[in-house]
Amino acid sequence: MSTRKEEILEKAIELFNEKGCINTSTRHIADALGISVGNLYYYFKNKEEIIICIYQIFMDEVTKHITSVKEGKDVAFDYYNFLLDQMQYELKYRFLRIEMNNLISKYQNVKVALEKGMAIKLEQMKKMLLHQIKYNYLKKLEEKELDFFISNIWI
Repeated sequence: MSTRKEEILEKAIELFNEKGCINTSTRHIADALGISVGNLYYYFKNKEEIIICIYQIFMDEVTKHITSVKEGKDVAFDYYNFLLDQMQYELKYRFLRIEMNNLISKYQNVKVALEKGMAIKLEQMKKMLLHQIKYNYLKKLEEKELDFFISNIWI
């Protein structure tokens, strides 16, 4: 059974994808769950905190693949399943991509969380790709090529 906090997050994801994040208030989320806004605020102090929590969950799901390759172990990265899962994550959390510009302009803490999360994931991607180059699963790339490749994989 899920916790109330998880229920709030799942309902928020559903409503953000359906109505748009900017158009969905904490009252909408509380009403859809049949709880009071005060009860929702017990778990999250505002909508911005909900958005950041959802973003962190999204990034954690992506991270499972990126960090699956461990230093010192000769293992190929599973790009195929990574991309399949990535598409599922993108669909589930589509409001993040659709409304990213609005979110970062309206919510300063969301902007900070997105920037921090992206920097961490790009470094993880680079580490994983360097591992794949080291074990000859990928050909050696110049630094500029590697950075270009990483940014395109992430997109």
